[in-house]
Amino acid sequence: MLTYSRNGFLIVESPVAETQVTIYTTAGQIQARCQVSGTKSIALPKGIYMVKAGTEVRKVIIRD
Repeated sequence: MLTYSRNGFLIVESPVAETQVTIYTTAGQIQARCQVSGTKSIALPKGIYMVKAGTEVRKVIIRD
């Protein structure tokens, strides 16, 4: 899984078809949940997020 931010969007790239992705705030609340197949752009407010896909977890910072 590859995750990065660009222009206020979280970009998630997954080589595995139909990967369940959950995005958490630093407070542990679920911000978003979706299925990713290939590449997906997700609009998020600026902040720090933890992105979980399968068994992988990544920290992402969204800036304006």
